[in-house]
Amino acid sequence: MYFLIAWMTMNIVLRKISNPYDAIILDGQLYFLSLSFILMNLRVKLRLQEQLDLFLSKFQIMDIVDLRAFCLGLSNVTEDTPFDADVLAFRVHGKIFALASMAKNDSVNLKCDPERAVQLREQFAAVQPGFHMNKTHWNTVFFNQDLNDLELLDLVKHSYDLIFASLPKKIRES
Repeated sequence: MYFLIAWMTMNIVLRKISNPYDAIILDGQLYFLSLSFILMNLRVKLRLQEQLDLFLSKFQIMDIVDLRAFCLGLSNVTEDTPFDADVLAFRVHGKIFALASMAKNDSVNLKCDPERAVQLREQFAAVQPGFHMNKTHWNTVFFNQDLNDLELLDLVKHSYDLIFASLPKKIRES
């Protein structure tokens, strides 16, 4: 009996190999030699990915620290406090795409496509019309409610993309 640990796109799969010729490792590269071995490993990988997605969809720990780290990880993003020492603004090339209160630490204001904004407000209790913002284009999204963290980060990226797309072509291409 042989055992093989294979690294497959961020998932580690432990596979008992009855035939040592199903796969070989040469110079650190894994080579599959049979179609059945490949298909079985893909099924295992898909099951692991589904379980990971289900786990992460229930994992709710978002706070201002995580939001800040994500926003600052996006290209050309800066932060400042333009209104008072409590409200943190995230900007791409000087234009705001997210606002969050450092004291409350429970929500973020994000720009959103108007049609998508209405859909999100109907679908999630955590998504409300933007507090002190244009309610057509901005949503206030509350952390750790019925909108999971991955969806929240997707909305942050959507806000960033909307603002970035509105920048002049010269700035976008620089």
